[in-house]
Amino acid sequence: MTFNATPTTNSIGTHLDHIKLPTTRWACIAALLYTCLFSNFTLGQSPPTHPYRTPQAIALTSQLRSIASDAGSTIELPLLDWLSTSNTRDLVPIWLDRRIPSDVTLKLTIPENTSIESLIHSIADELHAEVAIVDRYVAIVPNETAPAMEWAYWSNFLAPNPTLRTPLKDGIAWNDGTDTQTIWNSFLKSSRLPTPSSSPLLETTPDIWKAFQLQQTNPAAIATLLLSGFDQHLLITTSQPPTISPLREAFRNQPNPPNVNFLYSSEIPKIGKTAWQAWRERWPNASVQRIAEPKSGNTTETWDILAPVAAHRELVSSLAPPPQKRTPTTKSPTSRRFSGRYRGETLRILENLSQQLGLELDANNLPEQLARREIDLSFQNLSLEELLEKLSQASELQLNATSKTLSATPKLP
Repeated sequence: MTFNATPTTNSIGTHLDHIKLPTTRWACIAALLYTCLFSNFTLGQSPPTHPYRTPQAIALTSQLRSIASDAGSTIELPLLDWLSTSNTRDLVPIWLDRRIPSDVTLKLTIPENTSIESLIHSIADELHAEVAIVDRYVAIVPNETAPAMEWAYWSNFLAPNPTLRTPLKDGIAWNDGTDTQTIWNSFLKSSRLPTPSSSPLLETTPDIWKAFQLQQTNPAAIATLLLSGFDQHLLITTSQPPTISPLREAFRNQPNPPNVNFLYSSEIPKIGKTAWQAWRERWPNASVQRIAEPKSGNTTETWDILAPVAAHRELVSSLAPPPQKRTPTTKSPTSRRFSGRYRGETLRILENLSQQLGLELDANNLPEQLARREIDLSFQNLSLEELLEKLSQASELQLNATSKTLSATPKLP
């Protein structure tokens, strides 16, 4: 049994005439069959979480709407330093694709009231790249890569294995210089996923990675981020063991455009008629089937929507709460509180901190072995004095901040 469902209107409040059955009884039976055969869940099961409605994805959506800390100024700093401050200062973790050059210096003027999301897109443009959203991470990836990457995440998140949707408590982390195979095996162990069938990616060590940590997200997102830089994706089905397959090839083999479907219920009424109609105008080729189904004596309505992943993400983005307003402050660095994590070479961490504080770094007399010392330091709600003390202990340096400079010198014997 198939239904040719063509909506007669974009309005939520007006009934859509696309299930034409002769009686209420047959309509109820058809609704039940539709739910069993075509929805993302079966009878007796709760509907799956929308890939962009996890708590982590909702938090990211809200934060991206905040005004960027650098709005109304000109930034000029290394890309890696900006990436480090993004998570600590703006609470937006960014994943840089391995194919994007990292040894570049950003220099751009940011207009007033620029949102964090707009700033990230501007920086991606400077890098001749584009942006993909994967759960709580913003990925900066090569052009013409983002749609395939988001499709891979969507496919994994809604795969039959529920492990892929369960956030990892501790995530995974690796040290500077860790090879791809070690990182991937660590991910499989932490996520309790079976080892995929043989893949050139696992049989060789094509790359080594800078220190990083992927945390507070689900295995579907981690697998997508780890593999996308090699143009690969994780494929899990109910009948075969996991495989690692070429991403762009799989994406091209999808119907054009490569759409995905999701069965919505409470989300559509919540966004309101105006937002719904605006979304329908922006995505005129999205297939929308509206169906009534009996539930506990009442009739509830669902919308089966077939559209690109970006359209699904945009549809639910308005449901995220507004970002917390930031109160402008003129407080000096000594009155601020600091939370986050520093991991990497001492000199790069100090460069990052001096940028945050708006101070000039004086570290010209550091011996190379101290400048390159690896630090892994987490901190929460510290004053600047407390933060410098912790950094001093970890780096074996004497650190001092004045109104203009942050100085670093070797500790005296």
